[in-house]
Amino acid sequence: DSIYGSGGYVLRGGGGEVVLGGVDEYQDLHADLTRQPPACDGRKRPPVMVVNFAVHDIWEDHGPTRIWPGHGRPMNTERPMKQENELPEVLRSTMAPMPMGSCVIRDARIWHGGTPNRRSYPRYLPNVEFFSREYADFVAASSSGGRFNCGSMTPEVFALLSPRAQHYAKDLVARGSVPVGLKANFVRPQGSVLKEQIAAKLNALAPNAIYEFKGNGFECNLVLDLARELGFGCEIQRPGGKGGKMQAVAWRD
Repeated sequence: DSIYGSGGYVLRGGGGEVVLGGVDEYQDLHADLTRQPPACDGRKRPPVMVVNFAVHDIWEDHGPTRIWPGHGRPMNTERPMKQENELPEVLRSTMAPMPMGSCVIRDARIWHGGTPNRRSYPRYLPNVEFFSREYADFVAASSSGGRFNCGSMTPEVFALLSPRAQHYAKDLVARGSVPVGLKANFVRPQGSVLKEQIAAKLNALAPNAIYEFKGNGFECNLVLDLARELGFGCEIQRPGGKGGKMQAVAWRD
């Protein structure tokens, strides 16, 4: 309420982050939200606020999220620098220690990334995501809203909420069944593993063949940079138009 005013926001979904045990790399800095209309991109009224919850204690060596305060849209419109070019104080700017039961409220546009998990078990950090009313209307009118245009809360769960929570979550209620379980790609490769996989597929390209990679903006730009570094032609496309999903298409020159 202090950010959007009463009735100025809605609960539109949830997600989270996971870092497997034994990960010794940093995730490059990125933002969770980069494509929003100027009317929803103000400093004092973020389009999306994320609330992360610590479901277990998170220590400095347990893959905590690092955040670079004050960096991200609308102040910074360029892509964040690569991890090897980060300042040491940014690499150390982690949300740790974070006791179980703690929460962090952040603007989805802020630059952040994962850190090494030296422990043998995963680090989890689920979240819920609140949209400003105007950004929620923009997403609802977009054909590319994805999971945010799909009901993900069962009526049984909705009935357990307080009247105030029901007011903000009413657009989340599913009309049909809600899928359960883990997605096949719940844990996606990143860092050197992803780069090695992409490089292997590029190097295996036959003459006149193309390689298509579908992913988020961060991943597609990684493919673009790597393909050009290896001497391949590459471009980023949106087959469905401006609001469509992003893909990187590479070919052997």
